[in-house]
Amino acid sequence: MRWVKINNYELILDIKKRLTNTNITLVQNDVESTGFKFLIKDGNRDYELVGQVELAIKKADGTFVVIPCAVSSSTATVTLTEQALTVPGRTLGEVRILSEGKVLTSTQCTTDSHNFTYRLHPSG
Repeated sequence: MRWVKINNYELILDIKKRLTNTNITLVQNDVESTGFKFLIKDGNRDYELVGQVELAIKKADGTFVVIPCAVSSSTATVTLTEQALTVPGRTLGEVRILSEGKVLTSTQCTTDSHNFTYRLHPSG
C-alpha cells in the first residue's frame, strides 16, 4: 500500500468578489497529493451549495480540465488529478456551481467568479 501525504489548501471564495492573487506553488506531476478546500461565501454568510460543484482549470498551455468536487454545506473539496498537474506555468482555477446541468457561476460573469491561480513548477 502506498501512503501519500495530501497538501490541502483552504481558500475562502466569495460569489460576489474575484480572488486574483493566491501565491500557491505546486510541483508538476505531483499526482494525487494536492487538495483544495473551498469555503464559498456570499458576503459574510456561508453560501449553501446545492447541486453539483466542479473545479475547472485552464492550464498554462490553454487546455482545460474539469474535476468534480465533493460538497458539504458551503464547502467544496477536491484533489487535483494528473491532468491538472501536467503543464508548468500559471494556472487559472474556477469553482463552478451547477444546478440542473446549468452553470450558475462562470468566468464570463465577473460578479459571480470564483477564480484563483496557482503556479506549477517543473518536476525534478
